[in-house]
Amino acid sequence: MGVQLPGQVQLALALTGLSVPDLDSEQLLASGRRLITFADTLRWESERADGAVGRVGADNSGHGMAAMRASVEGDEGARAQTRDIVRAALATAGGHVSASFLWAALKVSLVAAAVVLIMKLRAAGFFGMAGAAISRAAVEGTRALIGFLLRTTLRLLSGLCRWLFERAAALLARRRAARAIKSPGTAATPAKGTPAAPTAPTAPAQPQSRAEEIARHFSPNPKAARQAETAAKDASETARQVEAWQKAKRPTWNPDDS
Repeated sequence: MGVQLPGQVQLALALTGLSVPDLDSEQLLASGRRLITFADTLRWESERADGAVGRVGADNSGHGMAAMRASVEGDEGARAQTRDIVRAALATAGGHVSASFLWAALKVSLVAAAVVLIMKLRAAGFFGMAGAAISRAAVEGTRALIGFLLRTTLRLLSGLCRWLFERAAALLARRRAARAIKSPGTAATPAKGTPAAPTAPTAPAQPQSRAEEIARHFSPNPKAARQAETAAKDASETARQVEAWQKAKRPTWNPDDS
């Protein structure tokens, strides 16, 4: 049995057209489906994180930047939403729980960092007299921009995974069609290093003449066998001529001589 490769490695080899030991079409298709599920899970987790991100950047009905700071540091709703994200990841992402949750946490962290930066700029007087309004607008704009960039990245990742899966499925379909075209009687070529299957013993062919028997017995080489066969034929012809000459010279009995 050949070396078993991980599904993702087999999928990559199949996309390049290289031969894969122990190629399993279903395993490759399952690898493609897992990639698509992973991308869809990340996108879904990003949407689930919108609630927590919204709380981080919310205006909270005029409470100002202090309320934003409280949302960043200890808002119970944001923590509950984050726990919700973890439970959803555990329920749907399987082996990719860490990646999906980290993606959602990245979204929250980026917006939180933007809020802290804007608050520091406002405290330093960077926004002037309209600091509160500009700060709120900057927070909302930054949150929207980060969400847009992350959603676009996830859509691209999901589209790329789907394209890879469709290409792998088409490649495997072509290989199955090529194998089906082959005639049923065509024997498969044994792999390198595989011992040949024993063949059933066959009865030796009976020689058709004395010359063939002499050639087969004394000359395993085809060229030497032909030479021996020619010599045997010449010897047989010479013996026939000698026998004919002897018959011609032998006196025959005549009744009139008695």
